[in-house]
Amino acid sequence: MNNYFFQTAEYDRFKIKCQDIGVFDLQFPNPKGQGAVTDGSRLVFTDVYNFMECVYTLLEDSSAAHEIERQIKAMFSTLLVGAVVIWWTTELTSDMRSMLHSDGFAAIIRVLRRRFTSDRSTIMASFNKGKLRL
Repeated sequence: MNNYFFQTAEYDRFKIKCQDIGVFDLQFPNPKGQGAVTDGSRLVFTDVYNFMECVYTLLEDSSAAHEIERQIKAMFSTLLVGAVVIWWTTELTSDMRSMLHSDGFAAIIRVLRRRFTSDRSTIMASFNKGKLRL
């Protein structure tokens, strides 16, 4: 087998598309308070933890994790919508984004989680408004 063909086949095997992940949009209408909703064929995460879980699920295959992580880092800004992409493009400086990319994907996720985790009072208010049913 030709080495070029083998490398191309391996690359295609682990090719990730934006549709494989979905997008993270805090402001997307989510009347049931779920962490993810669909908009046609697009998966929209409204909770940072659900978004992170989806990404980490893709990275579970240890044989492809490095390549998948590289691809996700390359397309990361296209996975963000609304206030999240504004944060990424304007609140973070170009130097900060470059530093995060060079520090690795874990650093990007850590900063994203820190910025978009709701504070305790918001979580408690949401919990108190909810209804429990059996």
